[in-house]
Formats: sequence, structure tokens, C-alpha cells
Amino acid sequence: MRILHLIQRYWPAIGGAEAYLHELSTHFAADGHHVVVATTDALDFELFWDPRRRRVDRPDENHAGIEIRRFPVRHLPFPQLGYPAWRRLLWILSRVKPVPTPWMHYLARFTPYVPDLWRWLNETQEAFDLVGGVTICFEPISTAGLAFARRRHIPFVAHPLTHFGAGPRPGEDTLSRFYTMRHQVETVVRADGLVGMTETERDYYVQRGAPAHNAIVAGPGLHFDDLLGGDSERFRRAHNISGPIVASLGSMSIDKGTVHTVQAVRRLWQQGQDVELVLAGSVLSP
Repeated sequence: MRILHLIQRYWPAIGGAEAYLHELSTHFAADGHHVVVATTDALDFELFWDPRRRRVDRPDENHAGIEIRRFPVRHLPFPQLGYPAWRRLLWILSRVKPVPTPWMHYLARFTPYVPDLWRWLNETQEAFDLVGGVTICFEPISTAGLAFARRRHIPFVAHPLTHFGAGPRPGEDTLSRFYTMRHQVETVVRADGLVGMTETERDYYVQRGAPAHNAIVAGPGLHFDDLLGGDSERFRRAHNISGPIVASLGSMSIDKGTVHTVQAVRRLWQQGQDVELVLAGSVLSP
């Protein structure tokens, strides 16, 4: 089977979605399937709105049995102001129900703006049997994959990796509203299959029309043997830590809960708790 995966970044870029898709793709390749990952040339996450950030300078390559196709990120004028403003506009339009979702899908194509990828999906004659779209926060990439699959009459599977934030109900707090805009939900609901990280994510989309019989919950593909077995005492000596540790591992941003972790530990300190806060990972700039 020939599988096409679409994602905003891929190896050697480091991130949760990137690691998830790499695990999925290498698993399929090991089973004898031909896997193509179509992605952008972004190495730094911030390249989507900051042209000064790093790119991967290899447009095509094979890694771990995966065929990688990279397409350059382009920018509209004044992207550091325009990109977040464009996303805010989409959020506002999502709240105005009379605005049709096709308009929103069209506007979303500029965040991120990867016209060569859109062109390739429209013109390629390569045959595929299955398309998978990863990360609904960058919905134009998944939406383009869905349209490609519909034209080819092949199934499309959504891996939305939805950030539901910390609100009382999924999709209602400030953060998750940027992952659950109407056109984003529409892309996931229209998919032939849905792979959720949690029951909460799966149920959220099923309640909004995703076919329950094709919606599953799968883990993130972690291998605990690769994660466990570190030397905690060596780490404590290196960083002069003796007390209990509260640790956060991953990209540091409000989306990832870094600010909330700091606020929680600050409360512990105010209560007199002797704990050390350890943050490890890349810092995402605004």
C-alpha cells in the first residue's frame, strides 16, 4: 500500500507531532508499505511567521525508509504581525455562524502558506491508497490532504492532536478555541477515519458528526525502554538539586502548559513546599 502523510514539520525537526508521525510512518514502512511524508521545509517552528528562522535545505530525501518531500514556507507581507492577526481573524469568523466554512478554509491557506505543496497535491500523478493528515492546528495542510483524497476516491484519516486546554469543557477555553474552529472541526468530521489521543478527543469529534465506527483512540507511540533508566542522582549532582522535583519536558509555550506549570509550582512555594522546578525543552518565541 502507498501511504501519503501530511504534516507541518517532519524530521529532523523535533516536536511531539513530528515524533508521533515518524513512529507511525516507520511502523508502516517496516510492514512493507511505501510511505511518503509531504511537509514544509521548516526546521524552526517559528518559521511559519518569522522568515529569519531556520529551514531544512534538503527538498527531498529518504530517512528510515520514509520518502520525505519538503515544500518551502512562504510569507505574506509583515508576517510577524500578519500571521497571528490572520489566525485571530479566523477565530472571529468561526464565532460568526453565517460566515460559510469554505471562506474560512480559503483564508486558512495562508497560515501556513505553502503554495508549492498545494500545487503538488493538485498536479501530481503519483498513486496513493491512503492519506493521513496530522495536527489540526495547521488545518490547511490536513484540509488539502482531505481534498486530495476526495479527488482520488481514497480514504483520508485525521490525526488532529487537539489541544483542549484547561477549561471546564473541551473547546471552550482561550487556547483550545484555536484548535476547534468550525472549519477545523469540519475537516476532522469529514475524514473517513479518526485517530484520537484520548477518549475526550475522540468523543468531542464523534459528538459533532465524526462516524463513531471509524474513530479510535491510540497512544502516542512511545517506547518506554527509550525513556526510562536515567541516572537521577547524576542529574541532581550536576544541577545541585536535593529536594523533590516538578519537571516539564517539551517545548516551552503557553500552549504546552509551561506557564500553568510555573504558576502551580509558585503556589507550592507560597505554601512553603520545598520543591525544585525543572523545565527542559526548546523555547518557542512569540
